[in-house]
Amino acid sequence: KPQGVLPVPEITPPPQPNPLSAPAKTAATAGEPEENHQSLSERFIPTIERAFATAKRLGENYQKYFQDRSNPRTILQNRARNRDIFGWNPKGLFWRALSKSARRAMVISITGLAVTTAGTVTVIYQTNPDTANLLSRDMQAQTSRIVDAGGNVAEEIVAPASGRRNEVGLSEISPNLINATVATEDKFFWGNWIKDTAYGVARSVMQNLKESWQAKRLKVVSGGSTITQQVARNLFDLHYLFDQSQELDGTAGEFVRKAREIVLAAEINRNFSKTEIMELYLNNNYYGYGAYGVEAASQTYFGKSAKDLTLAEGAFLAGGTQGPEVYDPYTNREVVNDRVRQVLELVKNNYGAESCAGVTGKTCYPYQEIENAVKEIENYQFKTPPQGYDHAAWVDMVEGQLHGLYPGDAFYNAGVNVKTTIDSSVQKGLDEALSRTSATDSVVIWDHNGAIQALGGD
Repeated sequence: KPQGVLPVPEITPPPQPNPLSAPAKTAATAGEPEENHQSLSERFIPTIERAFATAKRLGENYQKYFQDRSNPRTILQNRARNRDIFGWNPKGLFWRALSKSARRAMVISITGLAVTTAGTVTVIYQTNPDTANLLSRDMQAQTSRIVDAGGNVAEEIVAPASGRRNEVGLSEISPNLINATVATEDKFFWGNWIKDTAYGVARSVMQNLKESWQAKRLKVVSGGSTITQQVARNLFDLHYLFDQSQELDGTAGEFVRKAREIVLAAEINRNFSKTEIMELYLNNNYYGYGAYGVEAASQTYFGKSAKDLTLAEGAFLAGGTQGPEVYDPYTNREVVNDRVRQVLELVKNNYGAESCAGVTGKTCYPYQEIENAVKEIENYQFKTPPQGYDHAAWVDMVEGQLHGLYPGDAFYNAGVNVKTTIDSSVQKGLDEALSRTSATDSVVIWDHNGAIQALGGD
């Protein structure tokens, strides 16, 4: 080899792997465990179990979905929930949830009920009494009175069957009585008559359902009527089917009467003002002891005109119309006091205020005035109930003359004032003198002109 030249090392090429031979195993890294090979079934078992559980759950949900889809209540609940969430309009949900047969039956029932109701109302309207002469009909029932020589009413000639009646206008009646009556009987009276009628019908239905439930049978009562309905009932006999010759008794008669009363009240509301209706009501109610109307009742119980009644007195009369025989101040004083408290509580709810200072345009009673009214009626000493006539001989003589002027007993309700020459002071002295003796002879006292001043004896 030449000097100064370095030798070139031999380069041996790496062995080329045979593509057809199996790969050689390499040595494991120090400290690394040999790979644990699992079988294919062991590796996929958890995945298969999860897939089966998911399929089972989907199947159960799918089955529940079809069950719920056939349940109208579930559908309505779901739609109502969606409505609450998304603000959807629920109109027609109940209708769409019904089957076709149910819809058809409902339509037929509602149509039949509407046709029946319309036909019934039409028949009742055509066969109801005429209200055109309602005011004149009311005016026909007036108590005739005997007036003494001084122009004072000495006696009222009371009909045995119809009692005392004295017609007065609404301006001659105390507002205390009017307000107590409205608060007790019909708080919507002064408003729209359609709303008032609807309220009265609803209240009447509830009253009848309550009475029927307690009696365990169908029962129709007169409670819950509006003031206008009571006017119709007071002035007309409505217990008939098609004409007044076909009188009905029992539950059927009360049901027909109630239906006629409602229709007739609507007719009265259309043809008369609220003031006229209120006058008819207050002048025709029966208040007990033969007193028809507030004027006669006021004279009977308090010895004063109806225009002078206090709140306590007005509450007593307003509360007694539903049962004069029950709310009798001479036999059931505690019951009367409780009833007056109820009426005054209604007045308080409708018209009461802590103070009425500055209140204009509406009725107002201070709470203190209402409390004072309760105490007033509790301590009130009622007049002795009327027992016959104070001047029986005069009444007999006047009745004998009126029989010749009016047919039958028509003079009782003719509303005439019979002016006489009786002197009340002389008559009173004669009555006291006769009460102290057992004499039965007739006594006549007259003045120097021959005018009779007093009668007594048999």
